[in-house]
Amino acid sequence: MNIRQLQLPLALALALGASSAQALGLGQIEVKSGLNQPLVAEIPILPAGPGELEELEVRLASPEAFARVGLEPPVGLAANLQMSVGRNAAGQPVIRVTTPNRFDEPFLTFLIEADWGRGSLVREFSALVDPPYIAPAVIRPMAPPAVATAPAYVPPV
Repeated sequence: MNIRQLQLPLALALALGASSAQALGLGQIEVKSGLNQPLVAEIPILPAGPGELEELEVRLASPEAFARVGLEPPVGLAANLQMSVGRNAAGQPVIRVTTPNRFDEPFLTFLIEADWGRGSLVREFSALVDPPYIAPAVIRPMAPPAVATAPAYVPPV
């Protein structure tokens, strides 16, 4: 059997294998609320296969999952994060992370467990809830350095 006869079956096998290798992914968290407001954050869901979004279930990870990665389980309001799958203003699929009451912690770290039928993942997220105000830099043109001139030396006569 020569190479030319194997090209089409090999290409078909690779194409079929590649489609099943696609997996659901999660982007970077984006906090939409400020400190001392109910938390609202969105995590983009990266391209998923057909039907994966309909089957997607997300939740705060179990205490066992936190222990496996060496993190302390969240306490207080962070322990009651609510998660739902929806769409953002642009129509893109996202995981919405919210709290019913105002959130007064400036920094948030948590684990999400996501199951979608054909797979699951556990991922850590960290966010600065209310980033510090950073004043814009003031750019001034450089002035030439001032050079002092000494009076001319006149030797005594």
